[in-house]
Amino acid sequence: MEKVAAAITAPRAELDVVRGRIADAARLPTVVSRSFRSGLAALEIASPAARAAEVVVRGNLIYGDVSFYGRQAPRNLGGSDLHLLFRNQLRAGMELGGALGTVHFTGNHAGRLRVSRDILANVDAYVSGADSLVLIYRSFLADDNVFDSGEDTHPSASPIVIARHVLLTGHHFTYDAGDGSAIILRPFCQTLSSASNIGELHNGKQDSVILTSALRQGEARNIDLVVGP
Repeated sequence: MEKVAAAITAPRAELDVVRGRIADAARLPTVVSRSFRSGLAALEIASPAARAAEVVVRGNLIYGDVSFYGRQAPRNLGGSDLHLLFRNQLRAGMELGGALGTVHFTGNHAGRLRVSRDILANVDAYVSGADSLVLIYRSFLADDNVFDSGEDTHPSASPIVIARHVLLTGHHFTYDAGDGSAIILRPFCQTLSSASNIGELHNGKQDSVILTSALRQGEARNIDLVVGP
């Protein structure tokens, strides 16, 4: 059943990962863990070699975090205004591309969504005045997943999604792997739609938080969860 330590290098190869499939992107070798609390990146997906790819991760029990765009970066954005700087660049009309295609992340149970050090360096360049951020996914479509970690859990790292458009539907965000921060996701995107997601009250008091840079966003029927800049 477990094949999470395997690797593929061909850009259009397919590999069963637990009960699911990854297509059109290279799966990087990672450490296998049996705990959502490990904080390890149990699944790391390289940026697609081909443009306009379709990346499908469906129906997996992933013991740890999932990193897109390559090797995960243990970077915590707590106290940072990076999402506001990103939003300012969007407001100024700086181009946000989407050349890498679409991600479908469906029906998985994992720790956090994270991104690589390289793509975060590109975001830093973008907010510092680079003309565009092109080599990102056009759409990140996520539905019916369970995520057990937020920001500040071990290791201290921010849960991040980077794409031109992000859709979040029907998730349950828990603090089962730790509740160091109320922030459960940071989508860096131009548009964000979120609906029918369930959070948990942080420390029994505060709603879970999705902190986004999106200029345009819509939300409906979220419970114990707030979305905003």
